[in-house]
Amino acid sequence: MTEAVLELKDVCFRWSNQDRATIDLPELKIDQGERIFLQGPSGSGKSTLLSLVGGILVAESGSLRVLGEELKGLSRARRDAFRVTHLGFIFQLFNLLPYLSLEENVLLPLRFSKKRAQRAGSNQAERLEEAQRLLTALGLSEPLKEGRPVVELSVGQQQRVAAARALICLHATNLTPASGEGVRARFWSGCGVLQDWDGFHHQGCVPEPHRHP
Repeated sequence: MTEAVLELKDVCFRWSNQDRATIDLPELKIDQGERIFLQGPSGSGKSTLLSLVGGILVAESGSLRVLGEELKGLSRARRDAFRVTHLGFIFQLFNLLPYLSLEENVLLPLRFSKKRAQRAGSNQAERLEEAQRLLTALGLSEPLKEGRPVVELSVGQQQRVAAARALICLHATNLTPASGEGVRARFWSGCGVLQDWDGFHHQGCVPEPHRHP
């Protein structure tokens, strides 16, 4: 039987200033290797759902399990540790650090998770090699060889660096918030790369483009 990456049951969440629930989800199950596309108008709860899955927010009621772990039962510190070890976010604005190299940006999550760093390699040289492998697989071999800073990359290239950062030594879930038609087009282009990348077919992928009204 395929391992479930994400299981939600009767999950409800409402913001304190709202009477109506932003999230009222009877059931959702995502198995390992599935790719899920969430679509809806602004304010429909897509980013809120990802925040719940990432343990940033806590559901008002119901059960939300990621990799079999009930997030509601964890303290904030343990949710933070779980997120950095098992989840990968590709941020809407990418949040790359301009004073770090491409490899250093990719390796950044390993500074906050010993388990994830160990999966990347037993030493810094092996981890650097893994970062370079990811960047090359995402079509960034040329700027990598040239030592080009992130500020000199195109938007599409920056997105791929952010994807490599989210994916490095990750065996759980990749969460992708995005907004706007241009980002959606780039997202589909990125998915074309990942679909050809057999090494990541075992991961659960939960992308989230927005649709503006």
